[in-house]
Amino acid sequence: MACRCRVSRALSCCADAKPSIQARARIHPSAPPGPGRGQLVEHEYERRGALCYLAAWDTRRAKIFDRCAAKDGIEPFDALVNQFMSQHPYQTAQRVFLVCDNGSAHRGQRSIDRLQGTWPNLIVVHPDPRPGISADQVMPDGMLMGGPGVREAYAAARAVPGTLDGLYCHCDCSKHFGHRSLLTCFESDHGSQCDICMGEATLAQRLVTQGNSLQQIRKEIDATFAR
Repeated sequence: MACRCRVSRALSCCADAKPSIQARARIHPSAPPGPGRGQLVEHEYERRGALCYLAAWDTRRAKIFDRCAAKDGIEPFDALVNQFMSQHPYQTAQRVFLVCDNGSAHRGQRSIDRLQGTWPNLIVVHPDPRPGISADQVMPDGMLMGGPGVREAYAAARAVPGTLDGLYCHCDCSKHFGHRSLLTCFESDHGSQCDICMGEATLAQRLVTQGNSLQQIRKEIDATFAR
């Protein structure tokens, strides 16, 4: 009898990594909640270093895939993707959309080529700038400390906030400070203390005035500032 199993046409997963999660060994195991009491967690623990937590969430099936690694990077991220892509229904789906940010392990055309080389039905999607994003949260000149280069960079952030919201900051502040995009760097004094942030912002504004698309700007920023 011919197999009549339904093949999924399209699935969608969001993936990300969170480094520097403290690994703690509790002296006594935690006890689950019971009648008349909440969960019991031992407050004494031993430090076992730090781990990177990686997770992918199937937005359609409400299913999570996760793992821990000694550190983040291309190898552990690819292992996470392989974790769900190697099983049904992802392996046989016509298309699997992978939504991720511009983290260093999954940024740019090289990462797309790498992942699709292993899984041809995988489509990597990098989020676009948020609709209606503005420069309202960019720090005003009166609160800035520093020379002309600082003011020029913050002026660039005010001029092209939508572009900066679609760029990855190569000082890796998304890992260390939870920044969403390059624009976030200029919503505090962080940008004034980082030559990479300021360099990316001024270059991005110059490329916008030259008529470059966001994809072209991303490519130039990556080529100039990626380490």
